[in-house]
Amino acid sequence: MAQDPEDLNKEVRITAAVLKDAFRGIGDQIEDIFNRATSANDSFQESLQKDLTATLNSLGKNSKTLIDNQEKLNRGLLSSKKIKDQIYNNASKMEGALFALENQRAIVGDDRAKLEKDIKEYYELQKQALLIQADRADEINVKLGITSKLFKGISKIPLLGDILDTDAAISSMQQTAAKEGSTKFDVLKSGLSEIASAEVLMASAAAYLGEQILKADENTTKLAKSLNQTKTEAAGTQMELSAMAMASGNAYLNTSKLVEATVKLGQQLGIAKVFSADVTTEFALLTGRMGLAEESAAGLAKMSVMLGKNSHNVTTEALGTAQALQSQAGIQLDNKKILGESGKVSGQLLANFKGNPTAIATAVTQAKLLGTT
Repeated sequence: MAQDPEDLNKEVRITAAVLKDAFRGIGDQIEDIFNRATSANDSFQESLQKDLTATLNSLGKNSKTLIDNQEKLNRGLLSSKKIKDQIYNNASKMEGALFALENQRAIVGDDRAKLEKDIKEYYELQKQALLIQADRADEINVKLGITSKLFKGISKIPLLGDILDTDAAISSMQQTAAKEGSTKFDVLKSGLSEIASAEVLMASAAAYLGEQILKADENTTKLAKSLNQTKTEAAGTQMELSAMAMASGNAYLNTSKLVEATVKLGQQLGIAKVFSADVTTEFALLTGRMGLAEESAAGLAKMSVMLGKNSHNVTTEALGTAQALQSQAGIQLDNKKILGESGKVSGQLLANFKGNPTAIATAVTQAKLLGTT
């Protein structure tokens, strides 16, 4: 059963208050021991004691961060990276406090051991509370997925960005994502409800946007599974492939086609990675537009990588050589089959041709020509 938000807020406030009092209490103990110690009369030791007390008070004040974090999480406005930065900052202060305590001659024996134990225990309590919030931030981010990025992109589109209140949509999605038990669909629905109206145009725009968002989420899931990435990392990869599609200048290529190409090429080669733009786009064109078998297209991609050559240029050169041989013989062959067989060459034969697809295509063409003469 999900924890009630009000109960959660109350729990965070209590934890923050306990930590603040605890660190301040440890600082008071250190100051009291120091003032009672007969050796506490040199300026260096006094400086250490003041630094130590100030650091502990700072850690106590930092506990208010828990409350600030919770308020932002309730609105879906906090990233786990921000929280992890807070943990790192607190860890640095804790290490500084322990160093100062270790070098404080006025505090020895059981007193030092107890103070060190208390500092570590309360720091760990603070850290665990922050880690719980970081996990919550990740959950919210997964629900938002790439949806909020798409809405932000729409806000920059001329005219459409002026018509649709994408800021309100994003805010609504963040708040919905922050609710316990909400789903990705709930998040999407809350965003669309902010921009959709009774007009047919707006209804159509909302429906189209919904379709694109669901498709983007589907692509992110595919990439996450194929590349062993988190949903957040996969969303970044999808943006990279989207930029790749736009840079290609080829109307046939889009983000979904390059996502599919990345997944299929990785499966064929047994490599979980994003390949270069020329390799990915050429694989997508060969399999999608030309209808070449995935195995053959992957074989050609592997050869181009081995040779360090542009994948499209390799394909063009191989086809050019094959066509020249056909012209000389006065016979027209199926170039798709030539490329298909060339891409499937492996083992010793591939080694004999040094992985050169042009040389392999030449051999395949000559063999076919001999069979027709």
